[in-house]
Amino acid sequence: MNLRWRVLILVFLSFTLALSIYAVYSLRLLPDKVVSFVPELRYVHEAEYKYNITLWPSTLYDNRTVLMPDEVPFIPLVHLLNISITYRFSSKPVIAGNMTYWVICSLEAPVGWRKKFTLTPPMHVSFNSTPAGFEEAYVINITKMVELINTIEKETRTYARVYYLRIHPYVKIAASMGSRVLNESFEPEMMIKFMYSENNRLDFEGLEHRRENTLGKYVTTELIWVRRTRYALYALSCALLASLAYTAQWTWKGRKRVSPLERAMRKYRDIIIDAVGLNGGEKDRSVVMVRSLDDLVKVSDEVLKPIIHERRPGLHVFYVLDDDVQYEFTVKET
Repeated sequence: MNLRWRVLILVFLSFTLALSIYAVYSLRLLPDKVVSFVPELRYVHEAEYKYNITLWPSTLYDNRTVLMPDEVPFIPLVHLLNISITYRFSSKPVIAGNMTYWVICSLEAPVGWRKKFTLTPPMHVSFNSTPAGFEEAYVINITKMVELINTIEKETRTYARVYYLRIHPYVKIAASMGSRVLNESFEPEMMIKFMYSENNRLDFEGLEHRRENTLGKYVTTELIWVRRTRYALYALSCALLASLAYTAQWTWKGRKRVSPLERAMRKYRDIIIDAVGLNGGEKDRSVVMVRSLDDLVKVSDEVLKPIIHERRPGLHVFYVLDDDVQYEFTVKET
């Protein structure tokens, strides 16, 4: 195989080895283990408030006693506030457990005072499956709440531009599924604002609540294919490296070695002439032997004559002819 094909094989092996090393590096960045979350229980808390308002007879609302959805609940015109709350706990898969709930109502002022009322005392409910929940309905006398605010203002001599009436349920769920125990709390609060500073009206917030969560465990999975591919690439890289070293050594040994004489002839090829035949003899010329081809080049530059190269049996003869003088350098053929 000639030198060209050896060099091509060497280049191909080098390129393949580089790709293999890059693949090894890329696989080193991949984890050989993956931690994933496996859900065991999904559950949802949902709470919804609905209300309607009973009015005092008024000219504004044509002496009607029920406020329509698009009408403004002015505080002096509101008599009763009818509120219902619906709570629902659902899960997947279905579980059994116990539920405890109670509902507190509190009237508050930004200046710091608070008046609490119990709407529903603590209730305990057991359920054999989900969904589970409860429904409660309350009638809040807004007129009496306004009177209570006025009384407390007189007693404390504090006044505010807004007051808050909070409906605050407390729900606790206790359930189990196998070895896993669920203890959950949920507090879906509804707030009614007495907006004396903004058109003397009521405002409602927190009518819908939802919270969901998932319980599970983390599982570690070994990526066997990553580890096996990594080992295979290690073996491939070692094999390519050995092949590359062997091919490089093979190419180096097979290259054509250039002798010092050939290097010198290439260096001075512009002034060396190869002789293909000679006419006449050397009887009338004096022969001056020089020590090296470099010395003969100096003579050639001095006398402005070319160097003639002649092959003789076992010899390379270089000489410069200058009239009746022949400057000559002779070296054995290797």
